Amino acid sequence: GTIADIVPLRGENRILVSAGLQRLDVTQRPGLVALKEVARVGSPVRPHDVGFQLGPRLNAAGRLETAAEALELLIAPTGDAAMPLAESLDMRNRERQQIERSLSEDVIGKLKAAFDPARHHVIVESGLYWHIGVIGIVASRVLREFYRPTIVIGGEGDEWRGSGRSIEGFDLAAALRQCGDLLIRHGGHAMAAGLSIHPDKIDALRERLNRLAQQSLTSEQLRPPLLLDAELDPAELTLERITELGRLAPFGQENPSMKFSLPGVELSRAP
Repeated sequence: GTIADIVPLRGENRILVSAGLQRLDVTQRPGLVALKEVARVGSPVRPHDVGFQLGPRLNAAGRLETAAEALELLIAPTGDAAMPLAESLDMRNRERQQIERSLSEDVIGKLKAAFDPARHHVIVESGLYWHIGVIGIVASRVLREFYRPTIVIGGEGDEWRGSGRSIEGFDLAAALRQCGDLLIRHGGHAMAAGLSIHPDKIDALRERLNRLAQQSLTSEQLRPPLLLDAELDPAELTLERITELGRLAPFGQENPSMKFSLPGVELSRAP
């Protein structure tokens, strides 16, 4: 949950994740062994494996129906009992990916036709019957495409649900607290949040969030940053140096993997 929910990997969280990854790497629990096998996760297990391979498969059942199957996998007593459950979760994850891909294409296609970077500081998109199990992932995709705090809302009836992702400099949870009169409920942290809202209030939410963002975000903050840790000479990229830098892992939110520039180096082929 710490990795999948984009919680900062600092202090105690980083220690817990580091210890957890080590345990996960050598686990003999039948359910986790089966899950690693279907997800093709090898050793050592990295935060990326948890966030993009294991976590999504465990979450897939709950996103589409209930999380019971994921629980059954985790408490499975034997490998024979665990493997069919892991394979079923893998299939559900593929279904989830298809739903997510279709919705992402619809939302991004719509935005490309209407997005105005000078006016739209926050993106709030909604749709009747949009699958609430994938709206958080879609919000992440939209953010990567347009680099704006993004909330995607879906549902039916009088209470729709939304999931949001943010950029550095815009505390999404704090912004939603300033919109409390428009929301049924809300919660989260600076970089990710969830909410429930009456569909009639969505336009007002979009307007207020954009006003708050216009007051707090600079034009510089609305551009994706290229943050470099150092400028290196190729001779400095030794195996010893790379091994040394690896001790700073696990990498993730607020403890990103390092980025270096190599001036004067030309790519011989695309990576």
